[in-house]
Amino acid sequence: MTDLFNNPLGPVLVERKSKPARTGQQLQIAPEIKSIAFDQVEILNSILTLFVSGQTFDCDATYGYGEFYKEIARPEHCFDIDPKKPEATRGDSRNLPLPSSSIKSLMFDPPFVVSNPKTGSEAIMARKYGGYKNITDLRAHYKNSLDEFARVLRPRGILVFKCQDFAHGRSNYFIHDEIMSMARESGFKAVDLFILLAKNRAKGAWDHQNCARKFHSYFWVFRKMQKTRSGSGVKS
Repeated sequence: MTDLFNNPLGPVLVERKSKPARTGQQLQIAPEIKSIAFDQVEILNSILTLFVSGQTFDCDATYGYGEFYKEIARPEHCFDIDPKKPEATRGDSRNLPLPSSSIKSLMFDPPFVVSNPKTGSEAIMARKYGGYKNITDLRAHYKNSLDEFARVLRPRGILVFKCQDFAHGRSNYFIHDEIMSMARESGFKAVDLFILLAKNRAKGAWDHQNCARKFHSYFWVFRKMQKTRSGSGVKS
């Protein structure tokens, strides 16, 4: 396009007017899913919305008292090494009574307490939810369970792993970081991470504090990776 003197014109800028909203029409915005919450049900619903095609998980390998399922549907398969509810079946997370590649999603909430005290808050937690005598036992249970989950989950199946960092002796154990490495070795890929915040905790029995008290736990979301057609590697 040229002007009256045949000089080239620059690009023509056209002002676009926004269309007026129709009467009664409102903009629909989906609720924002956040990575942190004070309510674990909110986190579980967020995970179900983003990663699981259904209203609940196919399996819970550590059902316990069924506290996750007061507001969401109970899984078809509920296992616990020491069942505390009649709906749970006896089953070890390291050797589940399920065929290989038979489920699409799995929830895992193992104990995180490492302690031998007979009294105090740690002893109460260990009696109610279970615990480990040492760090070696904890790591072995976590890794062996991850290997078993890789067996029973279908390719691209979803694993939700609840965990908590902790202090033992004078050392901090950032176990959520170790779990990511273990999961990768077992054939999983991390796809998301949610943080559950606590408003309060039972007071410990120590006289001197060496590190920050943990007021949060994690919900890892892993996806089982697929083998390539050649069988020589994996893909997400």
